[in-house]
Amino acid sequence: MVPTAPARWGLLSSNAVGRFCTPLIAVTVLALGIGCVGAENDGSGVTDGDVLTPGQLTVTVAAAREAEVGPVAPPDGQTHVILEVAVANGLDSSHLVGPVVFWVLGSDGLERIASPLTNLLPTGCPSDAMLSRGASTRCELVFAVPSALALDTLLYRDGVTSVDAEMPPVQACDRCDGRCTDLENDPANCGECNRAAPLSECIDSEIICDDENALACQSGPETLSCVVPTTPEHCGNCGNACDALSGNSGECRDGSCLYRAANFFGPCSSTCSQFGLSCAFSEQCGNEGACNATQTQGCFLTCYCEE
Repeated sequence: MVPTAPARWGLLSSNAVGRFCTPLIAVTVLALGIGCVGAENDGSGVTDGDVLTPGQLTVTVAAAREAEVGPVAPPDGQTHVILEVAVANGLDSSHLVGPVVFWVLGSDGLERIASPLTNLLPTGCPSDAMLSRGASTRCELVFAVPSALALDTLLYRDGVTSVDAEMPPVQACDRCDGRCTDLENDPANCGECNRAAPLSECIDSEIICDDENALACQSGPETLSCVVPTTPEHCGNCGNACDALSGNSGECRDGSCLYRAANFFGPCSSTCSQFGLSCAFSEQCGNEGACNATQTQGCFLTCYCEE
């Protein structure tokens, strides 16, 4: 839950702050010292797994990745980088952990402050949150930086305390039309760029049609559509077309291609065999019949053949 102003982050559940006993890169205000609390929360404000060093504010960058942030595209030539940071307060006073106290130092020597877009992240660092003494937290920050820029250091500056944290490599994103996209879940770019189908969603890079009986089938050179596989173009499966065979039109029934042939003499089994097909059933006077049926006076006999 995002605290309202004035806010102090003290006792946080392990679900909220994550677990800190991991091999992360950390640089602290004083000498580097990482302690891992090995007990459940005892009311002190420190939860199992937090990195906490008495007398120090520790800032750690757990992960860095390129990503889209909501519907907002970065300016031309820039990208959004999301940093997952862990902060543990071993000092005697509370300290702000909002975006305004975090900067990144790039390889061009310039420092850039965290973007207000941080507030759009479900796990973004709240702008007014104070981390109380003995507490720790983990949250995410958004930075808008030039696309080719290497990021060297995360800087914490609240006017009283300064901390420099080394940056891990930034995980690059998949790009479609120059923008980061999630190929596993983006319905407009599912599995690959521009792979999409109306009336569907994207799950694990697979197009899942809203109609559970439909399949995402090719409907054009670069387009897909969700279709129920009972049409002559997609009979039983995508692309299984019931084309006209030996002059007989094809239709799809129960996922199988059938071909109609008029019959005037002999049973349908003989008629179908003339086209290299097998008889599925016959139809006479509007009623389905057996393959050994023959023409009767006043009732037209139609043979349904299959491959």
